[in-house]
Amino acid sequence: MGDAYLLITNLQKKQGECIGARPRVGFTRQLILPTVRHGSLPRGSENRHTGTAGSITPANLSPSPPTPTTMTIPDTLDSDELDAKRQAVVDTGVEMLEQGLTKGTGGNASARVGDDYVVVSPSGIPYETIEPEDVPLVNLEAELIDSDLDPSAETPMHTAVYRQRNDVGGIVHTHSPYASTFASLSEPIEASHYLIAYAGDKVPVAPYETYGTEELGAAAAETIGDQYNACLLENHGVLTVGETIEGAFETALIVEYCARIHYQARAIGEPTILPDAEVDRLVERFASYRTH
Repeated sequence: MGDAYLLITNLQKKQGECIGARPRVGFTRQLILPTVRHGSLPRGSENRHTGTAGSITPANLSPSPPTPTTMTIPDTLDSDELDAKRQAVVDTGVEMLEQGLTKGTGGNASARVGDDYVVVSPSGIPYETIEPEDVPLVNLEAELIDSDLDPSAETPMHTAVYRQRNDVGGIVHTHSPYASTFASLSEPIEASHYLIAYAGDKVPVAPYETYGTEELGAAAAETIGDQYNACLLENHGVLTVGETIEGAFETALIVEYCARIHYQARAIGEPTILPDAEVDRLVERFASYRTH
């Protein structure tokens, strides 16, 4: 993951906060960040993954989603790539929980398959129970192609970014606590730490729109544009992108770390913000050695 990740890991080891996560496909040990409880319960009166009856919750009271339509997986898709990307979505969801980037079934992750398709977290299913074959396949218009489960309600946000950015191969949406704090303040995370250059010269804020809507997708895509690899979603959370889903996850970790440092610095005094020219130089240097 590069020198920047090793620096964070070493800092966390010194503070006694770095705990080894169990190994998963495509991931190495990651830093552990503080958590807050945020998320939703599995939808419906019965969940096939847990086998338990549902209770009356906001998730249960929401309108029932449409029954998925079984479609044929396009012959143009590489089956090995599809299987690997589905596994990566499964692994990323579990890592989001283990690293404290979300709680419950909150957040979602996706990976581009070929040029025109995406695999994305299923809606309302506990991450630990998702199997690779459960992960929905959709097209770039967010239409379901293959799965017995509904895709994440935030699928339109993911596909809006994929349509805009051909260089993006993976997206991660989290509710990480420090970054979400700045999202609730509608305040960007400024360059008080040099690792902010993983995202750009700052982490900007997309204006609030209701979750799961096309409007939210448009706001996120416009805010990230071609310049940023992350943005805050006002009163909501964080969206990060990468050439791969692993790269998007790494950026999500670093955004939360920078948000924590910025928050702590603000609690003590007024943080020093790096000059624009230096941040631009850092952005170029990080781009040259990132592996994904």
